[in-house]
Amino acid sequence: MLLCGNSAEERERDKLRLTIKTEKDKNMRLESELKVQIQKIETEEKKKKQLESERDKLHLMIKTETDKNTRLESEYQDLREKFDKAVTQLDFMRAQSYMVPVTLDPDSNTPSSPSLRMAEESNMTLPP
Repeated sequence: MLLCGNSAEERERDKLRLTIKTEKDKNMRLESELKVQIQKIETEEKKKKQLESERDKLHLMIKTETDKNTRLESEYQDLREKFDKAVTQLDFMRAQSYMVPVTLDPDSNTPSSPSLRMAEESNMTLPP
């Protein structure tokens, strides 16, 4: 009977050894898969850091360009105002260039030029 018990014990030990070997193989496979997943995560983290760095550079470029555009718009506005003022001055100078001196006869209040006429209520000369 003792032999029977030994055989049963040995079968139980063999079964346990097989279970242990199966679990060891499963653990080795899982460890290998875990290493692969860790490498993937590390690669993704590197990519994420690169993208964040690129994003930060782009944000800086956008801010720089925005500041530059703001400055250029201000300069444009200043130049536009100077230009408009210069055009106004030129228009006034052009109008002045058409002016001619007019002498009134103090006795008759008549303009010396026949193409001018006098305003009734004031002593101003008006164009024809």
